[in-house]
Amino acid sequence: MKIHWGHGIILSFVFFAAFILYMVVHMYQSKVELVDEDYYKLEIEYQKIIDLKQNFNQLGPDALEITQKSDSILIRFKQTPVISGEIHLYVPNDKSADSFTTMQNIPEGGVAGLSKKLLHNRLVRMKIRWDDGKKQYYTEKNIFVN
Repeated sequence: MKIHWGHGIILSFVFFAAFILYMVVHMYQSKVELVDEDYYKLEIEYQKIIDLKQNFNQLGPDALEITQKSDSILIRFKQTPVISGEIHLYVPNDKSADSFTTMQNIPEGGVAGLSKKLLHNRLVRMKIRWDDGKKQYYTEKNIFVN
């Protein structure tokens, strides 16, 4: 049987429609997680984050030292003490692996330790915010936990 050019056009439309239908079904089945549930509120408060990042940048590049041990991540605060603060470990591809850790009364040069048990072989964004009694600081560091 010889295929006429009209049949070719119809087959093209059929294959295109099948492809679009496959993509729609596939997209509805894929899991989509928001970076944050209340991102509108965070966007409004972002100027404060910018100011806290500038405070951190004034400390210089050696203000924090992040090292990995076999079962933990260590953060050394070289230039400022920590009166209070928090560390948010944000895992972009898995919200259930995110964690928050609070810090209190860490002296200058002191270390905060975090467990790595849920984070093996993942890219993690560390969001670190702390207060030394005079200023507040904020920084983000991307690390690959191995």
